[in-house]
Amino acid sequence: MSKKKSDAAKPGTVEVQTAPATSDITGQGMGILPGLRHEIDRLFDEFDPWGWGLSRRQPLGRLRSAMAPMPAMDLVERDGDFELTAELPGMSADNVEVKVSDGTLSIRGEKTEERTTDEDNYHLSERSFGAFHRRCKLPPGADPDRIDARFSDGVLRVTMPKTPEAREKERKIAIKSG
Repeated sequence: MSKKKSDAAKPGTVEVQTAPATSDITGQGMGILPGLRHEIDRLFDEFDPWGWGLSRRQPLGRLRSAMAPMPAMDLVERDGDFELTAELPGMSADNVEVKVSDGTLSIRGEKTEERTTDEDNYHLSERSFGAFHRRCKLPPGADPDRIDARFSDGVLRVTMPKTPEAREKERKIAIKSG
């Protein structure tokens, strides 16, 4: 709001000046900090260096899992290898396929089930079908030519031995007290 110069000079009048309102990128008027915090949170939420799907929050991942069940998977690094464990209840080794290509590990599975019940008063026939496909980058230092997969009691274990070069880069650090 602005006043004419002649109005401001009159006794008993006050000149009022308004400054433009400041607001951050979120429009909350608190400077840039809330927007910066939002952006940093988003970066951490999306951080997933190997593409294993282990980030903190994944709205699309939750949507995908609601549409088709995805197996629970764990990755563990040991002295000489990496081990990926996938829980595949109700499946057999014949229904699971593991492939490696261009530094990417691919696990695919399919499960079909059919159940029929014939009683005196009714006939019940149920069919279900489910499939999944997960792909992920091999961990750095994994030897793609020596990958081994084993399936037992509904659990798939994929062992990815480390290359000799990757083993040479590792060294144990002594911990001193005091």
